[in-house]
Amino acid sequence: MNLQQVFSRNFRVAMAERGLSITKVSELSGVSRTSLSNIAHCHSVSIRFETIEKIAQSMNIDPENLLKKPTSLADEISK
Repeated sequence: MNLQQVFSRNFRVAMAERGLSITKVSELSGVSRTSLSNIAHCHSVSIRFETIEKIAQSMNIDPENLLKKPTSLADEISK
């Protein structure tokens, strides 16, 4: 799993855990729905640190949590 896939997975999991939609995260973060959709579906070529911070802040999580690789097989299966 590369870093883009890790970020995409963690973003989707964080949204699901918080009951947030891409539209709601867009409203809270100021990041466009298109960009968030591209991130969620692993279609982004690059993501700025500022964008990562905005997304994390809007979901009330630490940015590094969006970049952490799964640590167990159970985490990997839950993607």
